[in-house]
Amino acid sequence: LIKIGGFTGLHEVVPDSFFKLFGTLATSEYPWYYVASLVCLGLIVYESAPQNPQVMGSGKDEEASRLGRINGNMIKRITIILWGFTGVIGFALYQNSVSDPDMIWGYMSRQLLGPGLIGLMIICLLAALQSTVSALLVSASALFSKTIYEPLFPKHSQKDLVLVSRIVCVVVLLAGVLISLYFQDFLLIFKFMLSIGLVFGPPFWIAIIWRKATSKAIWATVIYSSIFTVMLGNFGADIKPITKSAYFCQMTNEKTITVEGGSTEDVENGTDATMGESTLKTVTIEPRGIFFENIVREFPNDPNSPLIGNGRLRVSLVFPALMGFNLKNLGVGDLNALAIYLDILFPFIIIIFVSLVTKKNSTEQLDQFYGRLHTPVRGTPENDAREMELTRQNPTRFRHNKIFPNGSIELLKPTKRDSLGFLAIWGVVLLVILFLYGLTRLGS
Repeated sequence: LIKIGGFTGLHEVVPDSFFKLFGTLATSEYPWYYVASLVCLGLIVYESAPQNPQVMGSGKDEEASRLGRINGNMIKRITIILWGFTGVIGFALYQNSVSDPDMIWGYMSRQLLGPGLIGLMIICLLAALQSTVSALLVSASALFSKTIYEPLFPKHSQKDLVLVSRIVCVVVLLAGVLISLYFQDFLLIFKFMLSIGLVFGPPFWIAIIWRKATSKAIWATVIYSSIFTVMLGNFGADIKPITKSAYFCQMTNEKTITVEGGSTEDVENGTDATMGESTLKTVTIEPRGIFFENIVREFPNDPNSPLIGNGRLRVSLVFPALMGFNLKNLGVGDLNALAIYLDILFPFIIIIFVSLVTKKNSTEQLDQFYGRLHTPVRGTPENDAREMELTRQNPTRFRHNKIFPNGSIELLKPTKRDSLGFLAIWGVVLLVILFLYGLTRLGS
């Protein structure tokens, strides 16, 4: 930061659009409503990740789990902001030396850190990665061994179970390596992980909130999301009939608009923005893929070769297109946001519809499930065992705590502490956003 002249020098070198929380609606791929769709997706996906219940369950009691989770997450948000700000500094220093954004962190470390500090950086990165990966591997192996292996081989020994869990860990690690090599891009890997979460996120939330959800409905949405959101969404470009289809290779209309200086065009060209001056300029927004993120020539050196789809396939946009909606006038941010909202909405619609037309689950099993779900954790194994025994004997003993005691919605009435905590958390979120905003205004 000192090398480029502090915060003032940073604003002189980096386009002004880098310091905007949300991009310009007309030109940016990340308008506020696309960011909002990612937030909604994160809320649906994050808690259903297999390692997260494991982390929450490691607390002594519910209070420890709440405080630990919230405090840890808020601290991580600050570090993520600082991490991103470091990336902006890296762009200012080495925008003409590094073409791949994924390489900027390593290039900065090599150029700015002295002997020994580079090794320390690598150790820190590995330590942070190993803690996450180890938790994920334990969760993945436990899910497979408990839900698939044990039912198929009920007479297994403990030694067999340990061996199977170890094999699953190796398979998951190899799968992660292959996926990384396939996508070769951090953002694509991030989107892939979010799509995996959509397979289990909606069923997770419906199962703990709505007792009328049936097993067949859960399986229906898991199959739908696995095929359309994960497989076709991430690997549709490898299916020749799809990637060469004229329908899926449709593009948006070209637009010409007037924007302030420091637009997306300035960023892409690597030129200075307005340097503090307010100017207007005409920007041409080139056609972009509607269903595929990118539309390219099959043979890049031949301008007459046919167009093919490349990148992620927005499968969910097929439905509004078939209903007659004109998607050609939308921008990239509009298409991305709409696709995410539909990817979130369709699984819930499938679960609700299939649940209404299929056989309901056993009332006794449902009472036991929700009774255990509503039983508070008391902090010691003895107290927990005592509470669970009371719930087994009377699984509906917490029904009076529900917002709708006789209804099918399993939401509990918020206590005063719940309400205050909820408001306090949003206050902290606002402070984090203000911290980010203040950081972007320094030196402007």
